[in-house]
Amino acid sequence: MRKRTENRKAAREAAKDRDEREKLLRLDVGGSADLPIELASASQIEPHALGLSCIHCGGSYQLEAHEAAVHRGRGVRRVALKCRQCGAPRVTYFALPMLQ
Repeated sequence: MRKRTENRKAAREAAKDRDEREKLLRLDVGGSADLPIELASASQIEPHALGLSCIHCGGSYQLEAHEAAVHRGRGVRRVALKCRQCGAPRVTYFALPMLQ
């Protein structure tokens, strides 16, 4: 097999692996607004999010955005992150206790 063909094949496999990891991340807690990470206080959201590691390279994240939203009648926080090493984006969802 030619070197160029091998490189293209390796790049396709790497992209497939990346897609699979992202799919699994969306199914995990915090990966969607339907299954947010439950925290006791809003002050815990950003430290928790910044403590996560990149699923692609293991690097640390920088905060891009922190927004409040409503999903199916429940308030959630959407935190957009970007890996400092590889630049991969990540969105993580959080929920706080309902006020009574």
